Amino acid sequence: MCFFSHKEAKEMACKTVFKVLGLALALTMVSQGAMAKGFLGSVGVSGGVFACTPDSFETDNDFGTASLINIGDVQNRSICPAGDLDYAQFTLTDVTNVIVETSGDTGDTVLTLYDSTFKEVATDDDSGNGSFSLIKQPNLPAGIYYIKVEEYNNDNEIAAYTLSLQSCTPDCTGKVCGDDGCGGSCGGCAANEQCNDQGQCEKLCDADSYEPDNDFTQAVVIGLGESQDHTICPPGDVDTLKFTLTDATPVTIETTGPADGDTKLVLFDAQGNQLAENGDKSRDDYYSKISIHLDPGDYFVQVTGYDENSIVASYTITLSVCTPQCDGKICGDDGCGGECPPGCSGDQVCNAGQCVDPWPANCLGEAGPSAKTCPEGLTDVGCCDNGRLVFCYKEQLWCMDCALDGNVCGWYPGDFFNPPGYYCAPQEYLDPEDPSGQYPVHCPGAGPCTPNCEGKECGPDGCGGSCGDCQGGGLCVSYHCVAPYPQSCLGPQTPSAPSCPQDLSDIGCCDTGNRVVWCDQGKLYCADCPTNQQPEYQTCGWQASAGYYDCGGQGEDPSGQNPLQCGFCMPFCFGKECGDDGCGGSCGTCQEGYT
Repeated sequence: MCFFSHKEAKEMACKTVFKVLGLALALTMVSQGAMAKGFLGSVGVSGGVFACTPDSFETDNDFGTASLINIGDVQNRSICPAGDLDYAQFTLTDVTNVIVETSGDTGDTVLTLYDSTFKEVATDDDSGNGSFSLIKQPNLPAGIYYIKVEEYNNDNEIAAYTLSLQSCTPDCTGKVCGDDGCGGSCGGCAANEQCNDQGQCEKLCDADSYEPDNDFTQAVVIGLGESQDHTICPPGDVDTLKFTLTDATPVTIETTGPADGDTKLVLFDAQGNQLAENGDKSRDDYYSKISIHLDPGDYFVQVTGYDENSIVASYTITLSVCTPQCDGKICGDDGCGGECPPGCSGDQVCNAGQCVDPWPANCLGEAGPSAKTCPEGLTDVGCCDNGRLVFCYKEQLWCMDCALDGNVCGWYPGDFFNPPGYYCAPQEYLDPEDPSGQYPVHCPGAGPCTPNCEGKECGPDGCGGSCGDCQGGGLCVSYHCVAPYPQSCLGPQTPSAPSCPQDLSDIGCCDTGNRVVWCDQGKLYCADCPTNQQPEYQTCGWQASAGYYDCGGQGEDPSGQNPLQCGFCMPFCFGKECGDDGCGGSCGTCQEGYT
């Protein structure tokens, strides 16, 4: 998480951390050998194909087909196929405390209880064991009720689970608060107390002497140079203070306190318009600080805990005159929300309080933008400038020197977490440039671009042009033309053939080399399962939970609808001008007089 005092600075810092460090999780997944298709998240789940067994209560997919369940019953069920809904109906002859629960070895359910008019009475996701569900509903009147069970996202199967319906007798023996065991209460505690596991009320904190001060009409006056001791108690408490300035003044409003405290500060003008906000001073200090130049007038400050459920047992708030810190500085933040004079003129930018020439002369990293504007053609996708990552953010140019962290600048194709673009990362995870040539590695505004095709058969020339195309279905890999599938199997991030045979879909299949092969957006992908670093992913087979073939699967689709072995024929014309393509077609014909 990023912690900064000003919204713009926080957004930019998080952006730069993302561009430089945001690949960490994805690259860890790659290095550990995650499932080939599952990592990309580009393969759809087959509808109507499943490896589980529908339960004996089917069909019970709506109110009209709900199966019967009685108090005391425990039913063995399944969510099969993905998207299946299980409905059950029960009748109460008297007011009853009811417990409805799902359980099982694996799975994630959502329970919903309805009355006879199909109006929702209660719902629950994860109150049961693990990710299963539990509803405790006290004092249900006599009548007909319905239970609906569904998988959390309705996109996965649950091979087996149990649904139970029980009555419940409340028990508050020795308790003054908390759950009575049936969804009711044994009593409540005061606002500044909490109920412990033994059903007893414990004091959380003491309200401070300034209460009530929860809104502008109750605001406590604080003067310049004054400190006040407060508490955020009970949870959700708001402390409101008011101060008046007779002259334009730079001020600092700051909270301090014990190490476990976490506050949030918001500053308003006399009309209630928000002027500034701060949550954390830094990564290590969760108290708050606002420094700002203010005109004469009345102002309000509100202090809360980090969220509506938090308390702060004690803290001190101080209002002081802020002294600008501009010694030796001619630009940049003065420490009071203003700028040190005279500032930078022309194209120069501020670095550590001094004006310097903009990029490409200087690369300032996270210290600030390296140029006030972005050259035409530069976007957030970025580019590389002699090992430096350059990109545009909010119409300003930012530059990161990748080598400072032992990284290089290069192209990353994207994944679940990161969009395609240029990044700072270890060299083994990056391409020198965008293989499609759509986003040149050369930065606009960095000077003339000289096309570089030395040692290249194909691919981009670094200036938006091409070094050549591959013929006969060949693929351009690392600037050299290579044979397509089945000779090549290039993994989940690089197509192994520019097109797919008619019979290949995203469900995929396993070829004779124990490789998973599938089609995604019209291109054939292939992952060599035996080369995976994790033994459990070294065999191609059926992934029942996902509904497709992948590394780490087991055997064949039990439904028989999707054969294990790839049965298609892939035409092969790489390196050929004529002759048979291997599938009954032709790679071309020769001119008269040639064979």
